Amino acid sequence: MDCSPTVVSHTARLVQLEGVQDEHSKLLRELNVMLKEFTRIKYALYGALTLYLMQTLGISEVLKRMIL
Repeated sequence: MDCSPTVVSHTARLVQLEGVQDEHSKLLRELNVMLKEFTRIKYALYGALTLYLMQTLGISEVLKRMIL
């Protein structure tokens, strides 16, 4: 059975598009990992900033006295 040039061309294009889709999926997974790491770092920085502000304003001493 002979395939027409159009069918061959479309089949080749589909294979190419599947490769592009695989590459995009890989990139999206990598971006997702980076986003999770960024989020973790962001919240760690927020926590450190909060602690710094509490110490600077003396709130941490007030809380320590309230707890003890």
